[in-house]
Amino acid sequence: MGKDQEWDISEYKEYLKTGKIPVKNTTAIELSGERELKLIIHGFKHKDNKNGDPIPKQSDRNYVRRDRNGNVITFYNRKTCRIDVIQIHYQTPVIEDTTRNYVNQIVSQMPLGWSAFTNNVVVESCMFIFTPLKGFSKRKLKSIEEGDFIPKTTKPDTDNLFKLIGDCLEKAGVYKNDSLIWKKKNIEKVYGTVPCILIHLKGE
Repeated sequence: MGKDQEWDISEYKEYLKTGKIPVKNTTAIELSGERELKLIIHGFKHKDNKNGDPIPKQSDRNYVRRDRNGNVITFYNRKTCRIDVIQIHYQTPVIEDTTRNYVNQIVSQMPLGWSAFTNNVVVESCMFIFTPLKGFSKRKLKSIEEGDFIPKTTKPDTDNLFKLIGDCLEKAGVYKNDSLIWKKKNIEKVYGTVPCILIHLKGE
């Protein structure tokens, strides 16, 4: 693949028809210098995300710790010199379970001996594919069945969608830190046959 050549989506037409997840990625053999990695993250179905569509990252939720009698537990905060409460931060089950599933999928597709990107990471393309809406016309549905994509112009936004998969890529060891990403190209969200995320990365 040439340096400026875009990711050919036709490579994954068979996957989009069958939903079969690749076993191992073989596109990044060289483990030094500029490398590339292409991944297919299959949609993860959950009771709170029945279609397995891509989901955005959510802000941490929190609750105040209480004792067995329901009383708020307090302590003296030496930094602020005030009485404070203990706050527990957490994510919703759908976020935690999806993150775990995505990380496992990423690891399963990384070449053996992969070393994380440490410099100049570029997101060449990232496509978030959603399940078609029930209200779509027969014309749109037929177009999607034939392999076309319909732009999705409603929430969630692409920034928050990428934050979740970006965290997963870091946890899986694709790159050391998401701050290494200096450019993002061709970020799309569309309706297609199989809910998934197609992502193509380059880095050193």
